[in-house]
Amino acid sequence: MIKSAEEYMFFLENDIKCEDYPKRGYKALTESATVEVWLDILKKYPEPYIKVNMLFNKTLPLEILRLLAKDKNKEIRRRVADREDLDRDLFEVMAKDLCPVVRHSIGRNLSLPMDLLIKLSHDKSPTVKQGVAFNKNAIAEILTRIVKSKKHWVREAVAGNKNTPQEILEQLAQDKEYWVRDGAIKQLKIETLAKLIKDKGFKGRSEAASRSDLDLDLLTILVNDPDPLVRSKLAANSLLPMDFLTKLAHDESPIVKAGVAYNDNATVEMLVRISEVKDRDVMEALASNRNTPSEVLKELAEAEDVYVLLELAENKNTPKEVLEKLVDHKDPNVRWEAMDNLKKSRR
Repeated sequence: MIKSAEEYMFFLENDIKCEDYPKRGYKALTESATVEVWLDILKKYPEPYIKVNMLFNKTLPLEILRLLAKDKNKEIRRRVADREDLDRDLFEVMAKDLCPVVRHSIGRNLSLPMDLLIKLSHDKSPTVKQGVAFNKNAIAEILTRIVKSKKHWVREAVAGNKNTPQEILEQLAQDKEYWVRDGAIKQLKIETLAKLIKDKGFKGRSEAASRSDLDLDLLTILVNDPDPLVRSKLAANSLLPMDFLTKLAHDESPIVKAGVAYNDNATVEMLVRISEVKDRDVMEALASNRNTPSEVLKELAEAEDVYVLLELAENKNTPKEVLEKLVDHKDPNVRWEAMDNLKKSRR
């Protein structure tokens, strides 16, 4: 138990030095204290970062949470709203906060009573609507209302919610925004998706090509799609049957070849043939694939593109001599990834 404000600061200063703080339960995060001690900490150390760290402690009494819920700093109030151990009064206070970011956080709080969640779904702020749409407890009634938002990031949140009705997902699968379509297509029933794929006007084919449950009819449609981006997404699908992957490996489009090179099931023969194409996307994909033979990886080490070298530095099968060369690269990210890879290979 924390006995004084000074003892809390001693614990906190030592805890913060640990690289995995606040993930692990150190004393400042786990030890309890009396209300009087917490009040003394707030009086002697009123800095915002102290309050933020206090809120990591799950034993914090409701009396202290009520004080912090009135803090002038919106970030402090937002962190109070993130906690799931609030009582009804605190939930109501946070749901009425003037800052939409705070209401966003309380809207996505899984312990929020349903009546308050429904109330927040009527909020005028798109930020708050997004928070509600993220809530796993949001019911169909709520999500059907929120999906009408003009903000694509609100619709994207609805598309990703497991409670969104199929008819709404079908609507979102045809949204003009990629990330909205992508989220909806991941959840759409395969029968509905099949119907959309067969519609030539459907814009979500590239997102659909990543699905793991495509049957042979749908695979045949997608592998012959005129859009190379669709074929590229299909080529990168790790569950794609080998005969389809082989066909796409012979595709003339560089972006499709890059998709094949990203596929973990691509054979050495495929990757060697693809390496003859001097295209940035292809080179980056080859550099990331653990099946790419060492002689190809060594050739890629001569590339000037930082993103290619970064993938190379991260690849667990990159030859040691290549990593040792990349350790001296001018780009700090390439250097760091190469050093980290070398350290792991020595373990």
